[in-house]
Amino acid sequence: MTTITSALQRKDLNLALRLKDCIEKIDKIIFPDCPSRVLIHEGASKRKFRATYTHPRSSGGDYYAVFAKGLDKSLSQEKKDALFMTVEKDGQVKILSRNCPLNSFTPLLIAIACHEVRHRMQYHRKIKFFAPDLPKGKRSNLLEYSLYYVKLLFDDVRKMSRKKRYLLKLQTDRFEVDALTVETMIVHSLESGNPEYIPLLRLGTE
Repeated sequence: MTTITSALQRKDLNLALRLKDCIEKIDKIIFPDCPSRVLIHEGASKRKFRATYTHPRSSGGDYYAVFAKGLDKSLSQEKKDALFMTVEKDGQVKILSRNCPLNSFTPLLIAIACHEVRHRMQYHRKIKFFAPDLPKGKRSNLLEYSLYYVKLLFDDVRKMSRKKRYLLKLQTDRFEVDALTVETMIVHSLESGNPEYIPLLRLGTE
């Protein structure tokens, strides 16, 4: 972990600290007996990740990292361009637009934190991974459209993957599909006014 310096933008640092706090709190809920540490890196991720989880199979693993540099710009853009889904009167969840901004950073921070904690759960819990081939009868409306959104996103990734091999890996990585599906469900559930996100994080666990 690098030392946080005064050269780091205050907005980046504040968001990094908020994201760190979210990860710590959610990790403590899921793993009350063995919470993991969360590091803040002053620099940016080479692969433009906002945060990561390093699993025990990697050298010195089982920790989270938050990348502070550029975090405000990244989250501000995502907040502005967020894909938004809404529940209609008939109970159907519908995708409205790719340009329906979120009201605050909070849903994004919680959802990103849940994404990373979900990765830790993938290694330390028995999980039935979410995937596009999940039987229709086992999908809620929110899950249905979250999987659809993930498919759209990964279709875009496929177009870029010829030049960037790590994107091609993400495209077929069931760990990423599962975590991103959970992240998508949570951000839209929170934005729709439902504060109960932990049950969504625990979906698929035994």
